[in-house]
Amino acid sequence: MNQISQNCSLSLDPNVFIFKGSSEFVLYNSELKTIVRIEKSDIINKIFNEFLNINNLYTVVLSDNMLNDTTVKDLILELQKNYMGDIFYDAEVKPITIPPVMKCHEALNGNMDNGNLLSLLNELTFYLIGDCDRNCCGCESYYKQFVFCRKNSGYLNVLYIKNLIERVIKVVPSLRINVCGGNIFKYPDLDELLSYFAVNGLKVNFYINHFNINIGSKILQKILLDNFVIHVLVNFPIIEDIFFNIVSMLRNVSNRVVYKFILTSENDIMELESVIKKFSIVDYIMVPFYNGSNISFFEKYVYITIDDLMSENLTKKDIFRRMAVNVNYVGRLIVSSDGNVYSNLNFSPLGNIKSDALPYLVEKEWKEGKAWKKVRNDVPCSNCAFKYLCPSPSDYELAINKPNLCHVF
Repeated sequence: MNQISQNCSLSLDPNVFIFKGSSEFVLYNSELKTIVRIEKSDIINKIFNEFLNINNLYTVVLSDNMLNDTTVKDLILELQKNYMGDIFYDAEVKPITIPPVMKCHEALNGNMDNGNLLSLLNELTFYLIGDCDRNCCGCESYYKQFVFCRKNSGYLNVLYIKNLIERVIKVVPSLRINVCGGNIFKYPDLDELLSYFAVNGLKVNFYINHFNINIGSKILQKILLDNFVIHVLVNFPIIEDIFFNIVSMLRNVSNRVVYKFILTSENDIMELESVIKKFSIVDYIMVPFYNGSNISFFEKYVYITIDDLMSENLTKKDIFRRMAVNVNYVGRLIVSSDGNVYSNLNFSPLGNIKSDALPYLVEKEWKEGKAWKKVRNDVPCSNCAFKYLCPSPSDYELAINKPNLCHVF
């Protein structure tokens, strides 16, 4: 029987997270933003299972045999070198460390009043109207992967929009408001809505397909005069004379214009580089689009690598959020032109704003929905030690029908 050195303990720093995978343990120091990977073995499993037992308070008593084991010696040196833990000899009292444990907000499982329910929101997207004369190649798919215009039936009553915003903004003053279409310039109450936004000093993001921008439109001039942000949605191939006119018109308000270029291939990237240089575009975003046949493009430019994860600088709060909610989706609601309300346009509607109260819709998503709490708990992510260091699942996973867009596991 091995004699235990009761006064020799290995203790972890309280800022260190332990993530358990199928073949390794990953340690992340949320203060120093460093990562250590430890390959599993019988003795490593024994030590880390002790660490993960909350009753041990991140401290493991080591036997003499364990102290003399080469694997354990290497572990101790690795922890010391990365300031993640240390060994304590002849300590009269066993070291005590409080592991990083998420304290669940009452909202995660409990009941809340309407005010607290609405406080869960941070973004509202309104599809004003579904009517559009254009026939873009990705018309039926773009909006399922990122904010983009969408053909649909009906148009939203301006009173519904005002009431929703006024209800939420009392609780969430920093609410992000997005406006999209169809072709928003076909929306009959756009002038009234713009006046409402302006009078109330609301910062609003307008997502407009570049083909629908009429440079002579008076209503467009009203959008440009007020303090709104215009997201110009551009898909390839670009018709240069049309695009030149748009860029020229928006040049004077370039600080409030973001060009979003939809990319499906390396050819698109090369064309984009030419366009950016030719038209001197500074503020732009490259948005990949999965078209069903360009998976190699995504594997090269979108998939996550170990280097990507190793360079993440996550705080404790960041990690706790990724454990509990989907950072990409949580707090966001989408109101379509027919009044249906979604947490994500890839899933079924939660209800309809014409018949369902907003707090009810928020509570339904929080307790029963598929988007806000969609974390990396499906195979193979559930077996990966990096799952909570990895960004939350996105619409790309849903489009490609693959839970892990990565070169990690």
